[in-house]
Amino acid sequence: MSDEDPSPVWFNVLRCILLTITTILIICGNSFCLIVLRRVNGIHEVTRLFMASLAVSDLITGLFVASPMIVSTAMDRWPYGDVFCGIYGVGKYVCYYTGLISLIAVTVERYIVVVSPLRYNTIVTLFRARVAVACIWLFAFAITMFFGVSVHFIGDVDDDEDNCSLDTSKGDFWHYPLKYMAVAFIILPVVTVLVLYSHILLIARRQIRQIAAITPLGPMSDEERASMKTRKANRRAAGTFLIVTMTFAMAWMPSAVRKLNKLATGNGDTMYTEFLARFCMLSNSWLNVFVYYVRNDSFKYTARRYIAALIGRRGSDDIEISY
Repeated sequence: MSDEDPSPVWFNVLRCILLTITTILIICGNSFCLIVLRRVNGIHEVTRLFMASLAVSDLITGLFVASPMIVSTAMDRWPYGDVFCGIYGVGKYVCYYTGLISLIAVTVERYIVVVSPLRYNTIVTLFRARVAVACIWLFAFAITMFFGVSVHFIGDVDDDEDNCSLDTSKGDFWHYPLKYMAVAFIILPVVTVLVLYSHILLIARRQIRQIAAITPLGPMSDEERASMKTRKANRRAAGTFLIVTMTFAMAWMPSAVRKLNKLATGNGDTMYTEFLARFCMLSNSWLNVFVYYVRNDSFKYTARRYIAALIGRRGSDDIEISY
């Protein structure tokens, strides 16, 4: 905020409290998520790897993006100087893009396990998954470095947001590509996931009809029961990551609408709508952990056992529960 138009004291206090709570949830929640993922055995190793990549991205968001916001919001200005402004402007996009691409990767992995379950172990190997995760981080770093070089790593302090972004003006070549990419990374996963899950839904309905057709012929064998249980688990897992993706879309939608409005009309927004967009964006980084806990039995019970071990009620051995 500029000195001519400072934010009200009550609003400054409120947003500092909300940002502090959100940052704590992001850091503690994703740290806890990584600990649980190392202990749980009921989630496929490749899925755990992609989940861990997403959790690391969210954790860095909490440490590198959200934490500085608390101080800048409390002081009602950017207090870290021009050098860190440039680093911050580039670094936050690394966090955003790694989260985006990790989300798409885990969606594709779930798509393969539902569409081609017999070929899954051949197509999706742990080695390929590790290479994919490395490529995700390298690609996110490369694309943000590309934009950073394009503007000479100069950050622009936005007094209306107490925040820093890459310095581009409307006359610069990279102004509109950078702005529209900020919107595209919200739309891209939503479109991708809708296409993939539409196909998954069609396959699930066909499987249900097939099961209904064979059930009256007699009792199912153990192999048929195991197959049905696996299909049900896969559909539930796919539903979990659909919820994660839609949560991502809803959390980032206020920011996308706000950016599109600025690009289309040139008009700014109020301090209240700006904070709402930022708060929703950051909240997505801890909501994933909540979704995992509610939807995934293996994650839930491993988390409960670990918490119980911390307070001394039982041992902390790994458990294996099919999800």
